[in-house]
Amino acid sequence: MYRWIKAFLTELFIRTRIKGTLSRTRPLADGLPQGSALSCTLFLIFMNNIGNAVRTPNRPAYADDTVLWHQDTDIDKATEAINMDLASLKRFCERWKMQINTGKNVYTTFSLSNPVQKKALDIRIGNDSLQRDDLPRYLGVSLDPRLCLRRHIEEVANSVRERIRILQKLAGSNWGATSQSLRTIYVSFIRPVLEYANPVLNLASRTSLEKLDRVQNVTLRLVFGLYGAPQSRSWSSQSDASRLNSEGAFRPSVRPGRFGREHAIAHTDGSSTGGTGNGGYGIYILWPDGSTTRKCGPVGEWTCSYECELMAVTECLPVIIEKQREGAALPGVVMLTDCRVLVQALGGSGSEGVGEAVLLADYLLKSEGVWTMVQ
Repeated sequence: MYRWIKAFLTELFIRTRIKGTLSRTRPLADGLPQGSALSCTLFLIFMNNIGNAVRTPNRPAYADDTVLWHQDTDIDKATEAINMDLASLKRFCERWKMQINTGKNVYTTFSLSNPVQKKALDIRIGNDSLQRDDLPRYLGVSLDPRLCLRRHIEEVANSVRERIRILQKLAGSNWGATSQSLRTIYVSFIRPVLEYANPVLNLASRTSLEKLDRVQNVTLRLVFGLYGAPQSRSWSSQSDASRLNSEGAFRPSVRPGRFGREHAIAHTDGSSTGGTGNGGYGIYILWPDGSTTRKCGPVGEWTCSYECELMAVTECLPVIIEKQREGAALPGVVMLTDCRVLVQALGGSGSEGVGEAVLLADYLLKSEGVWTMVQ
């Protein structure tokens, strides 16, 4: 194996082809042949022991993209430790005939203290001082001094908006692609952008994450034919009867043709006055044959909006099950709700507090496909 690899790396020559014309041959004194499947493996083996050159365990690396960091309450001590690690790294590179490109190396200070953030540090690789970068980018993630990821999330949101424009061209109400095709585009073309470096987003604030929620909701509304529907519904509740005004409130906002006509589309919602009392629920179901089912009722004098949302789903599921028992062909059921917490509760295993709704949903899932979506 050693002799084979040695022969692979010996007497290498390169040349360039432009429009069928080849350049003169040049010897490749160092490096690995690009395009070879073996080159990547050999390079990783070559870089594998870089951790032995640096004492600190804080040295994540992806191929040759290496990061060093130190944490300390004293910024000067952290600077000294970083410089010691950089000196060790430089000796390692010199031993193995590698040259560090100091122009591509920067340092950043992460701190909630403004004086610490603004303090200039003397961090060097040999005789070269590193430049400061307050907004570095590593492996596609833009960092900031407070690690709130505001800039990164804005970049992700902008990237998704550009892709949404492409999706809009394919999502015509009558002539556009089917919901399944749009969903495939979303899963393969848009969602990977939202999910990239997902664990890092735990550092972000709720306000920043809401930006991603908004662009994702726009995308899902396109996929499921809800573009142009209101983001939320406001329900009027009568204090004496706790009933929802069903006239006009349950008009379906799903565009024709987005779902197949064989799908049953169920809208559920609930609300309470001030979030604490006089609650009610409402259901609107559009069946494949064009008929509709409306149902609404009170939940209680003292209740919360979540209980009203739960009651709406709990009352909706038996209606769908009864329709199946009557012999209706329902290859798919689309349930729409604007209560994210309820969707998460119904989707989790061993959910507490949703009792009958979980049992009914489990029954329905075994018999027919149910799609639950936050509108």
